[in-house]
Amino acid sequence: MSDNTGTKWMDIFKGIFERQFLFITLINGIPHGLMVFSALKLAMRIKKHDVSDAEAEEKYNNFFLIGNFISVLIALGYVWLYGELL
Repeated sequence: MSDNTGTKWMDIFKGIFERQFLFITLINGIPHGLMVFSALKLAMRIKKHDVSDAEAEEKYNNFFLIGNFISVLIALGYVWLYGELL
């Protein structure tokens, strides 16, 4: 998952994805995207008590964050599509 320089490609992907999410919400006049972003980041910081393996917890957090961002973006797409059809 990382190369010789220690670059974690998942971290780079998450950073790009997070910024795209913020860009999409802010450019479309949805400043509440900042609250969603903050809530998701905060939820990632809460440790799961049933996971003792740090690597497993990091994988869980990655899926949690990306999955929730995708869900929010899909909902925004539905709202946009609804507005276009009416």
